Amino acid sequence: MSIPKVSIIMTVCNAERYLRETLDSISRQTLKDIEIVCVDFNSADSTLEIIHEYQERGMEIQVQQQRRKGIGAAKNEGLVSAIGEFITFLDADDYYLDETSLARLYTAAKKNNVNICGGFRSNLQMDGSLCPVSLHRRLCEGCPDGRLFKYRDFQYDYHFHSYLYDRSFIINSDARFLETLAYDDINFHIRAMHNAEYFYIVPVEFYCYRLHEAYAWEWEKTNQAMIGLVDELAYSKTNQLPVLHWITIQRINHEYGGLICRHLSADNYSLVNNLVFANSLVDEELIDRAQSAGIPEHIIDPMLNSRYDDLVLKKGQGRDGCQYILKPFQEMMSRLGENTQFENRRNALEKEIVGLRGSKDYRLGNKLLILPRKVKRSLVSFF
Repeated sequence: MSIPKVSIIMTVCNAERYLRETLDSISRQTLKDIEIVCVDFNSADSTLEIIHEYQERGMEIQVQQQRRKGIGAAKNEGLVSAIGEFITFLDADDYYLDETSLARLYTAAKKNNVNICGGFRSNLQMDGSLCPVSLHRRLCEGCPDGRLFKYRDFQYDYHFHSYLYDRSFIINSDARFLETLAYDDINFHIRAMHNAEYFYIVPVEFYCYRLHEAYAWEWEKTNQAMIGLVDELAYSKTNQLPVLHWITIQRINHEYGGLICRHLSADNYSLVNNLVFANSLVDEELIDRAQSAGIPEHIIDPMLNSRYDDLVLKKGQGRDGCQYILKPFQEMMSRLGENTQFENRRNALEKEIVGLRGSKDYRLGNKLLILPRKVKRSLVSFF
């Protein structure tokens, strides 16, 4: 069997509404040596019939049933099953914009001898308009053939779909998706980028991401996202990536802060515990380094569409000295302080956090097993 140049990994679940548009965008690509790996999670609509229809037309598609729960697990299964020289990921409701994009990314990756090569991205708004994402665009102005970037100079965490990855490089690395219900892809992308050290960007309209109506996550999905955010904080701290560390804190404070605060309760023990641990991972030196150097505009714009001045992290006075504090953590502690009868318990919790910072397990980046039991005892009846 010949090895395809590119394997496109696609997770599907009741995807009939947009699936034909997605597959058509692949069939139009000028690069023809492609395989599609579809990982299906119990689709009950016509998804599998549509895939079979395209198989009969000659499109190289392998279908497998998802064995483990979670979107991250499905992507990992697809990653292991793919045999292409490069891999990429395409959601079943998204599509490729320029029919030459895969060919151009593949050619640039080979020519420049890089393990990761990406292109431009746009969002399809709900009104049907196309909104270009600014990431990479200004930095590629005047570079019609593309540009090489060093990840330490970049340190962005989102948009993993927008790249081709050398499959052998990924398989032999620690870049895998978290097997969670949410925020699974960051674990893969930041490890792939950090391990590769360099990546190449071709100025071609590549990936179109379809926006849908916002929906409110339930507590379980919020808990799962918090696991990924804790991992990102720990990884950026361990590998001394100040901009990535700063970005992660902004995501906890702003992007996910409302959800976290909404689901905070003594009963939601997993979320409380992970929030406590996340706050203990916040590294003042990394934040100071990031903010002193100035966060690059290409990071701010696609992240929160906000001005840098609005995002500057400010220190708060903690019991163990001046420190940066996560906003949801601060909200949790303010709730505890609303009633004076909880003061002793709040002091105990803060001492636990200070103790965690100096522990051997913390220095190694591992969560203390004893911490959850202590935090749970501290938080009973707080909410």
